[in-house]
Amino acid sequence: MSDRFFTLDVGARVRWKNQLYDLTRHAGSNKLLLKHPSTGEMQLVAADEVMPEEATKELGSGKRHRDLRDYSDAEFTLARERFSIIEPLLASGFPGRRGVDAVAMRIGKDFSTIYRWLRLYRSTGRVTSLIPNRRGPRIGSRRLSEEQEKILAKAIDEFYLTKQRLCLSRIVDEVIRNCRLAQIEPPCHMTVRRRVHQLPVQEVLMRRGHLDRARDRYTLIERSYDDAKAPLDIVQIDHTPADIIVVDEQHRLPLSRPWLTVAMDLYSRMVVGFYLSFDAPSSISVGMCLSQAICQKRDYLAKLGVEGDWPVWGTMGIVHADNGVEFKGSALQRSAVEYNIDLQSRPIGKKHYGGHIERMLQTINGHIRELPGATFSNPQERKGYDSVEKARLTLTELERRLAGFIVNTYHQEPHSSLGISPLQKWQKGIFGDETTPGIGLRPAPKDPQQVFLDFLPSEERTIQTYGVRIDHFEYTDAVLAPFIHGPDSRKKRKFRICRDPRNLNNCWFLHPSTKEWIKLTPKDPSRPNISLAEFQAAQKRLAAKGHDKISEGLIVRDHNAKMSEIEKAENATKEARRTRERRARDAEKPTKLRPASRAAVAATSAPAATTPSADEEPIIDIAPSEYRL
Repeated sequence: MSDRFFTLDVGARVRWKNQLYDLTRHAGSNKLLLKHPSTGEMQLVAADEVMPEEATKELGSGKRHRDLRDYSDAEFTLARERFSIIEPLLASGFPGRRGVDAVAMRIGKDFSTIYRWLRLYRSTGRVTSLIPNRRGPRIGSRRLSEEQEKILAKAIDEFYLTKQRLCLSRIVDEVIRNCRLAQIEPPCHMTVRRRVHQLPVQEVLMRRGHLDRARDRYTLIERSYDDAKAPLDIVQIDHTPADIIVVDEQHRLPLSRPWLTVAMDLYSRMVVGFYLSFDAPSSISVGMCLSQAICQKRDYLAKLGVEGDWPVWGTMGIVHADNGVEFKGSALQRSAVEYNIDLQSRPIGKKHYGGHIERMLQTINGHIRELPGATFSNPQERKGYDSVEKARLTLTELERRLAGFIVNTYHQEPHSSLGISPLQKWQKGIFGDETTPGIGLRPAPKDPQQVFLDFLPSEERTIQTYGVRIDHFEYTDAVLAPFIHGPDSRKKRKFRICRDPRNLNNCWFLHPSTKEWIKLTPKDPSRPNISLAEFQAAQKRLAAKGHDKISEGLIVRDHNAKMSEIEKAENATKEARRTRERRARDAEKPTKLRPASRAAVAATSAPAATTPSADEEPIIDIAPSEYRL
């Protein structure tokens, strides 16, 4: 088990509401029976409200693991090779000296090396613990300059990875020629050849026109979906546009259909996580969905105001996804490796491999179609229903509805393929029954924030006197002061920076010593919340207007102007809608009759000879025919 997780074992000392208790037994799918060591008081509490004492001490100590993105590709490859060597020994429990000697002899290593690898992995449960700590340049590190790297990458992309299938010597000549034109030192021909040989074989085959060979040799799924024997053994994940129009928070005016990303446990059909956003599917939506799936969800449901129990957490063994590019990002791949998740793609041309998650998405969209603003599945079903006019829910309200449906309806009702509810199937897999033993409660993350950050993309930046600048946006904090310009003025040191694409004001700095993520603040505190998508749209608008130098202030002004323009249009639309609704209501009101004025009646009735005195009130008998509309 990874040291990033904790288990809740009977007999362990745990902390609940800042007090220590002894865990006496598990009392259900998400309940624990605790005993106070001094008073003997018994407490029945939710499992996601407690944490082992050792885990709380470790979090308080400030100890942090090395960030996943600090490792080179070669280091990750080496760690996975070493893990594949010791994996059979780990599966056998405690192998004897004979088994270790056999493995050592087969790979040409000393038996002490195998024992050291076993000890490292058992102590941490992390694949990256098998990466050796060496001084100097790391294995696989790249020492070319930035200009050399650009020329080399361009030559490989435009000349080698094409259907023309040029030979390696042609690529070497192209690199040397372009370097000389740029008046820089060309890399060694062996460096170019090694870089080409390091390319993924599947990508090389596919881009050089060998599609059939790539498909035949690299079918990533090697097991049937029916092999899911326990909870979180196999998880499927996919995206779909939600069949509903949502409205904005401020004016409650229609926006668009959001995207829904859902992860489902194949064994129990439980939803393990979902993510709702206006952005198209990307590695961000996949990462957010998986990070929610791994973490406990008590705080998430409380934040949404949803009552119910969602006792699902822990890492999954295999994640099956389609072949979209959003599942192939380097940050996502590294996070999957570190959390021991086997991220597999469905075989090309075999759509039935994703049938379970697609039916799940249909079920969720079926519930969404019952909500106001539903678009239904096709125009024929929607005929006569104005989805835009009926839209009422914001994105947050829709998320609350979905969470409530998943937790309190879908998980509770019998599943047609299981014969029991997904929650009952999950409990059976965790706690077992009369015939089948359960696997027990899954280890839970000690630090959910760390899981969230591990699945976010990051960048490397230097620390300047103004702080950190990414995409023209500046961030600062007092913690950055010791790292301004780095320790060596000749070569500025770069540090790991992580941002939330949903709100670029959220930015974190990885402290190089403590390995702790520290949140930075925007240099301009008045900067509005801008998403990465909004930032990119502002960049395009400014470029179209002919702006060569783009700054943070220019982007913020353009964004505010766009928001003001949208707000004016929304207000105008809102006023037009109110006018239209008011006219419609007036047309539906019943016609009311009112009497004509006395002056008008007097002018059309008796002669003026019968004029009353000044202190008398004239009595006029109005006939029904004298009423007017």
